[in-house]
Amino acid sequence: MTYRTEFPDFDPATLPEIPADWRDRSWHNETCPSFKTPRGFIVWIDYAEPADSEWPELRRSGDYLRFNVHLDGGQCLEEVFASDDWAAVLAFIAAAELLDNDGDECPITVWSRDGDGADLREASDGFQCRACGRDEHDCSADPCDDVIADREA
Repeated sequence: MTYRTEFPDFDPATLPEIPADWRDRSWHNETCPSFKTPRGFIVWIDYAEPADSEWPELRRSGDYLRFNVHLDGGQCLEEVFASDDWAAVLAFIAAAELLDNDGDECPITVWSRDGDGADLREASDGFQCRACGRDEHDCSADPCDDVIADREA
């Protein structure tokens, strides 16, 4: 499945340049094309024209932006960033990936800051694993089952 087969009315000329290591995960029952980054972000790309969006009024009012970034949490996706500026999306993802200091998979798909949503602009100290509640460093050294599954995904 690709965005072209799942969203045949989506004008390819309006799709920003997608990094080569992102995987197209678009599905026709969703609202717009989406791509998964190697570190587990899902990036939704709405139609360029608000009139073509599933939420045209929200797009026109600015309450819903064209590009939305979520953490992939299986059945529950958590929005962590939204913008109408593609360069800002790429910058956000690049900054978030800097949290991976040891060369392993970035733990960002399972960490939360004090159990209440990650501020990805801060250093990773003080993050807790959403799955087991342990400190990030403890869970990274001796991963829980959810972290292991996330790294293998």
